[in-house]
Amino acid sequence: MASKHMDQVFSHLSTDFPHAIFFRVEAEEQPVIFEVYSVSVVPYFIFFKDGKTVDTISTVRESSKDFGQQIVVVVDVDEVLGNFVSVLNRFIVDRYSLKHSVSEYHVYDFFKIWNCSRDEADIRVHEFFKTSYFKTRIHSILGTQQALCKLSRFCNLSIVTSRQIAIKDHTIEWIEKHYPGLFQLATILLYMESLDQS
Repeated sequence: MASKHMDQVFSHLSTDFPHAIFFRVEAEEQPVIFEVYSVSVVPYFIFFKDGKTVDTISTVRESSKDFGQQIVVVVDVDEVLGNFVSVLNRFIVDRYSLKHSVSEYHVYDFFKIWNCSRDEADIRVHEFFKTSYFKTRIHSILGTQQALCKLSRFCNLSIVTSRQIAIKDHTIEWIEKHYPGLFQLATILLYMESLDQS
């Protein structure tokens, strides 16, 4: 059943994304590959770009009318759906005259990038949340909505985010504005609230 389902998924994906190359590997036939990539459940997706692994998705299945079982794809908000870092960096440049490249933001410990205390970095981020930079300048990443619309035909889409509960309402509004009806928003609420309590 899962094998037939994956054939249908790959068929849709290869049609919708003709410039991508899809390979299917059977776990029983290639155990070394599954060891190298630490695969613990199937199906398991590994995404490569320029010969390097850029992402992996371990799947969960739910009931589906269309395919018997349906994959759940979980998507992050920042830098996957929207350009958070470039807008935050623009705010920091304009407000604090700090010159940083977006490529320096490889960690979310902004105090390390801005060379300030953790408390000062938190103050700057919360200041950013109150500005028009955060409220109006974060845009959806080009092509993401179209790709997710195609995926939503045979996958359930959910959100995972480490955004703070203080910006929960704005985050939900932004997702609904840029990606209307694509995500299970209850998942966002639960995750954000559990982060806030930890």
